[in-house]
Amino acid sequence: MRLLKLRLENIGGYGTAELDTVGNRVLIGENNSGKTALLRVLNWVFNEADRELLGNRRILTEAELALLVPARETRNRARRIVLTIEVADGRSRRKYCRSDGPAELRIQ
Repeated sequence: MRLLKLRLENIGGYGTAELDTVGNRVLIGENNSGKTALLRVLNWVFNEADRELLGNRRILTEAELALLVPARETRNRARRIVLTIEVADGRSRRKYCRSDGPAELRIQ
């Protein structure tokens, strides 16, 4: 599996942010602009989000809330993390495939 794109909507300090991950990328920005926050969200998605949470069988912990919920008011807009992935396994790829090819996994 290869991550092609990451989109954050109302997560942490981001309104909407999209990162194309094809090839090598370097995060550059002022202090307190969200570089580390982005890496923490990626780490959470790939290493800490569990089946119970993704299957809506548990709620976010205090630590997860602090990481994911924005400090500002979002006016009830949905919070989403969207991963666009390329899956080598044909069965999985068909199961999640969009009409234009890559698969998308939405966490909301």
